[in-house]
Amino acid sequence: MTTSSLVLNPFAALTHFEDDERGQCLLVGAALRGTSTRYTLLAEATDSELFARLRQYSTPRAGAYSLFSPMLGERSPLWRWRRFQAFGKQLQALGLLAASRQLPRPVPFECPLSLERPRALPRGGVPDFRDRVLRAAVFELLPLGRRAGRARQQGLVLPRGAAPPNLWVQDPTTRASFPHWASPHFERLLKRIEPGEDLSGLERTELQALLRAGLACGERQLEEGAEAWSNLPIEARNSLTERGFYELQRVLPSSHVAALRRYYRGRIREGLLPYVDQRGERRFVSHNDPLAAFYQRQLLPLMQRLTGTRLKPSLVAVSAYQSGAQLETHVDGDGSDWNVSLQTDFTPEPRGATPWPLTFGAQEACKSAVRLGLGDAVVYRGNAVPHGRPCLGDAQRSTTLVFHYRAAKRESAVK
Repeated sequence: MTTSSLVLNPFAALTHFEDDERGQCLLVGAALRGTSTRYTLLAEATDSELFARLRQYSTPRAGAYSLFSPMLGERSPLWRWRRFQAFGKQLQALGLLAASRQLPRPVPFECPLSLERPRALPRGGVPDFRDRVLRAAVFELLPLGRRAGRARQQGLVLPRGAAPPNLWVQDPTTRASFPHWASPHFERLLKRIEPGEDLSGLERTELQALLRAGLACGERQLEEGAEAWSNLPIEARNSLTERGFYELQRVLPSSHVAALRRYYRGRIREGLLPYVDQRGERRFVSHNDPLAAFYQRQLLPLMQRLTGTRLKPSLVAVSAYQSGAQLETHVDGDGSDWNVSLQTDFTPEPRGATPWPLTFGAQEACKSAVRLGLGDAVVYRGNAVPHGRPCLGDAQRSTTLVFHYRAAKRESAVK
């Protein structure tokens, strides 16, 4: 294939930074379908000519990790590569030039509220509601003019041109708010419903959809929501003191678990996540992932309630571990006072808890093992409690979102 038949890769980024040993550097990231995101490091000292050509199109690195985002296009001054065949071959080797069929397709994040059963719904994603009185949870159905502003306020980053969600639902226990894209049918339905209202008059398929979204709750669950919120600190702090960790069940509604499974499976398939195989990790990983950061912010009030400390979000990572992966027992750096590990996917489809445990403790004989179901989470002090995972079994894959939080001020506390 000649370089004249190639196009600039819009899923590529150039990041400029200074390294203590190598000096001025460029990190070239390029995603291609069917592979993982490719990263190449260019140093001015060793690649001076290519470095000089590409330096002007880079952006400075703002933090510990560079956030991968498309920045190159046919309007970029790099179009001049067509005049220089050798330069074109260099760009192709870096992944900045590619055939159209190699370019990733955008992967949308969608969590619709409709009568259709969503793909990738976890087993047992719809609780049995027979012989139960179901009531509407707290929700807000937004008019068109308020949708984009509410998404920005909640920190939900959407691709350009994507429709913002028209529905937000609050979990009665965690107080987190989750977005949904309600179909016209449910828009009309919810306009006639108030939070706390009895839903017994709805059709079975409608109730199933509302349960998946966390919008329909058992009467007892709603009544105990305030009590559970009050009792969380006592229970959590006892567990954190005695065992070093605290487990949380059903942190996410099942429709959001399904949406996250579809989204990150799609990003891996399209080559939008880099693959790391260091120290046996064997994982596709995304640091400071914008969607994962949204969920991190939603759980901030809960984390402050559990720990009794004013916190601020720190790092966030999405890790899709592959068969044979293992995580050595370790403690995190100073940037992580508290961690949340949220289980979002596992293959083969688990019945209840997944078989790959997260272990706590330094001594093998005294380790505690936590096995999470899809949508479950565990809270622990990442910079103090040793944690790790054994070898992931054959034909198994596991995806986890890990949220790191730091104390806003060492002396501040939440009552």
